[in-house]
Amino acid sequence: MNIETNSVVLDPFVGSGTTIRACKKLNRHFIGIDINKKSAELLNLKPNKDFDKPIDSIYIGDCLDIMKELYERHGSFVDLIYADPPFGRNGVDKQFGINWNDYPVDNDLLSKLFGTDIIKQMKYQTKAYVTWLYPRIDMCHKLLKDTGSMYLHCDNK
Repeated sequence: MNIETNSVVLDPFVGSGTTIRACKKLNRHFIGIDINKKSAELLNLKPNKDFDKPIDSIYIGDCLDIMKELYERHGSFVDLIYADPPFGRNGVDKQFGINWNDYPVDNDLLSKLFGTDIIKQMKYQTKAYVTWLYPRIDMCHKLLKDTGSMYLHCDNK
């Protein structure tokens, strides 16, 4: 199915819903995804389970799984992505329930991304976080139209 609409914005980590609120205010179509159902409640949106009609809705679950399903059904159809992922600080991500000290690291992936010299200098938690984050950002990129843009919020702490 080909989605014909103007200006679709994807927020794969909705959180408190700032991006979705801005989309509503600016009359932009949106797709929100969050692991926590409270995001839908904050936005007064009923969680969507219909992957054939994703526009102007929010999905609850791991954004990687949801974005894979959207991509399989619709291909590259998103105009703008604003991603503000959790930062993986302090060893445990409470929202995702991930202990970065125990999360498996993909050394092959990290070597391809950074080279072996750099990954030798990285803390285990950082390696685990990048292992977790990379496939989600890669899937964002796949959903993006050739003419689309992506903004990735990065913490400098």
